[in-house]
Formats: sequence, C-alpha cells, structure tokens
Amino acid sequence: MEEKKPRPLKIKEKATSPVEYAVMVVESLPGVSAVKARNILRHFKTLRRLFTASERQLMEVEGIGEKTAKKIVEVMDAVYDESGGIPGA
Repeated sequence: MEEKKPRPLKIKEKATSPVEYAVMVVESLPGVSAVKARNILRHFKTLRRLFTASERQLMEVEGIGEKTAKKIVEVMDAVYDESGGIPGA
C-alpha cells in the first residue's frame, strides 16, 4: 500500500503582516469567504479567541449560520492522525 503524501495548502499570495496571515487562516476554514473571514476577525479580534469559540458564538457572526459553524467547529476539534491526515475534516 502506498503512503499518502501530505498535500500543500494552496495559498493565493504571500501575506506580509500577521493580520494578513490571520485573514488567510480564517479564509481556509470550510464555508468561509473573504467577507466572512473579515466578519469573523472583526467579531473575535484574534485567532486565539476564534479557535476557542463555541458553535453558538460563531453563529453570532454576521453571515455564519448553523451549518458553517458546525463545519468550523468540526475542523477545529479534529484530531490529527499521522497515518491518514485529519479524520472528519
């Protein structure tokens, strides 16, 4: 059986500041567009606060509904598994 090689993330352009990196990280979450990413960061202010947010707290952000909030929480709670990537993501 052939070992799976890690896939690199597709990055559109290089960020030049910590804030730009934060926007890129949030845009990489499922169901999050550039507009939603900025709404999320405007609401939570930092990635640390975003990553500790509950589904309910995510739904307080303009444009984030129950389905998107569930997907984001699922990704944030996923346990990394060296043998097969991130289960459930």
